[in-house]
Amino acid sequence: MAKIQQRRRKQVTKSTISEAELPQKTNYVIMIAGVIVLLLGVLIMASGDAYSATAVTYAPIILFIAYCIIIPLGIIYKKKSSDSEPA
Repeated sequence: MAKIQQRRRKQVTKSTISEAELPQKTNYVIMIAGVIVLLLGVLIMASGDAYSATAVTYAPIILFIAYCIIIPLGIIYKKKSSDSEPA
């Protein structure tokens, strides 16, 4: 019984996440840029009148870009590995 538990412990400790799967500095920079663009869109929307062109048109476009392009890009961006060398 003790041998089985030792084998299980070894198997659990061997499973590690490779460094390529973890978020890198580039991912955090892209995410921070997305948050900054998001805040810019909210500030533009809040500063305009209810019928101003900036609050009605430009701010939603900026928010769309932040929510649907920049932030997801920061989540799924992966650096190309330099392991594969051209033949």
